Amino acid sequence: RPSLLRVTLQTLQRFLTWIPLGFIFQTPLIEVLLNKFFPEPLFRNDALECLTEIGNLQDLEPQYDPLFRKLFAGFLARLGEVFTPETNLAPAFESGSEDDCVFVQRLALFLSGFVKAHLKVLE
Repeated sequence: RPSLLRVTLQTLQRFLTWIPLGFIFQTPLIEVLLNKFFPEPLFRNDALECLTEIGNLQDLEPQYDPLFRKLFAGFLARLGEVFTPETNLAPAFESGSEDDCVFVQRLALFLSGFVKAHLKVLE
């Protein structure tokens, strides 16, 4: 049932800041979000919100730096499957569906939050 999965993703997003880091980084959670839910349009926005919460985690031990690099690289790879680098997002935001507008907003939040929290890791 898609509605149950969406509510589950929304609930996960609300609890991610309290979940132990080992559960986030030492289980297939990130891979499932990136490879199972993000590619599916119905779940994309909720999965992106979860990934944003994970990407905004900061002031962690250096042992997590490679995992954040892997997360960012995996996200960019999946994002490249959603649209090409040449895609103009302005029309999707201005005249797209509500889901398209929400996606563009959440994408901006993910990218800005991730870069702010992990700029040194990405360099």
